[in-house]
Amino acid sequence: MKTIVKMALVVTAIAGSISARAGSSVPDTTKKTDCKNDSTKMTFKNFDLVIIERNQCEETKDTAKAVAPAPKEKFSTWSGLYLGVNGLLTPGNSLNIGSDNKFLELDYSKSITFGINFSELKFKIVPKYVTLTTGLGVQWNKYAFKNNYTLNYNSDSVYGMLDSSATFTKNKLSATYLQVPLMFEIKTHERLSKAFHLGFGVIGAYKLGSNLKQEFSQKGFETEGKFKGHYQLNPFQLYATARIGYGKHFTVFANYGLMPVFESKKGPDLRPFTVGIYLPF
Repeated sequence: MKTIVKMALVVTAIAGSISARAGSSVPDTTKKTDCKNDSTKMTFKNFDLVIIERNQCEETKDTAKAVAPAPKEKFSTWSGLYLGVNGLLTPGNSLNIGSDNKFLELDYSKSITFGINFSELKFKIVPKYVTLTTGLGVQWNKYAFKNNYTLNYNSDSVYGMLDSSATFTKNKLSATYLQVPLMFEIKTHERLSKAFHLGFGVIGAYKLGSNLKQEFSQKGFETEGKFKGHYQLNPFQLYATARIGYGKHFTVFANYGLMPVFESKKGPDLRPFTVGIYLPF
């Protein structure tokens, strides 16, 4: 009989504990950093009853997410691709190069330049705003002639020979240059997407090669040819350059030759220029 009574008391105590626990099950939003087990001790005549309740809690962790730093924006008016229009100017900066130089008159719709600047090195002057930039690039210049002249040269000069019986569909002088810039680059805001940016300085160039490419029809026959040669082009060139843009992807540029296209006293005193658009990597 005593055993039955003891068991009844144990069941009653456990039920009471569970009931009390359920009655106080209001969600606790307070952070807990020290979780301990709860126990209830009941003393009877011949024995003690201890009920241990294990708390299901974990140490509260700070759930605030760290804000990742904004990705660095690459600012450059050099490294990238560009496309532009080539031209020739007199020392007085006129597009009218004169009747004596008729063989060099250009078709500007086909006189283009393309370049890729594949390397750059920057020196910070004012962090995030002003840098001094150098690097390497390659430029391909094409000068498309407007009239029916074939460009020729000898040891003393470059000249044109009129061929009135031929109809040219292509008559281009091409030259390839290795380029090295020295430019200041400036932006007006630390976030490039909100900034105007500009660059100015000089670009040195060394001629890697040149050729004349022609396609024409004459007396019913189609003829084409590519003729490699020096064409008395100046092996070195120095450009003044300026470029301006807004945001990450829009930049226009202009280059002006500080040296003649042709070597001194071996061709007309004409200066090259280029205007175009630049697309950064």
